[in-house]
Amino acid sequence: MKILIEKATNIVKFASTNIKFLESGAVIDDNIKAPNLNKQNAMLLEVNNLPQNYKNDKFTYVDGVWDAKDEESLIEMKNEKIAVLKKELQNFIYSHYDQGTQASFTALFQQAKEQNNTNALNQIQKVWDWIQSVLDYYYSKKEAIKNATNYTEIENITWDWQDVEETEHIELKDVIQLVNQ
Repeated sequence: MKILIEKATNIVKFASTNIKFLESGAVIDDNIKAPNLNKQNAMLLEVNNLPQNYKNDKFTYVDGVWDAKDEESLIEMKNEKIAVLKKELQNFIYSHYDQGTQASFTALFQQAKEQNNTNALNQIQKVWDWIQSVLDYYYSKKEAIKNATNYTEIENITWDWQDVEETEHIELKDVIQLVNQ
């Protein structure tokens, strides 16, 4: 396994078996682009070639386990991973229902409630139920990151947003039609 460390912070950015430096940055596993990391600002280390007890300003590598040098570094690692998770959460939800669409559903919900329009309310409820399931998934991953006790545990926490993919996409225009009936 190889690890890619940003020199300025000594923070491990990626751990992989396939890391390549290109003119436009680094590519990890042939599909993850790291355009800001290059041979000048990052270092690539082979885990297999590290001494048994490797240490730098932020990390230790003891008996095959990456860990933070101190509690502050561990918190920094967790916060970085949570920030990535949060950004991906926002991108995932917005790819289905952007902020404007969500706000429109909220307004339509109020209108449908005043009209006692159960068809419209049921459709909007499906959107909120899906968003809640995505948030539940996010919070379970966030909690796992917070509870990790070392860097290796943090890096082993992964997520796949397809696990909470919609089973039925509700179109805003369809709900507007239901409310206006």
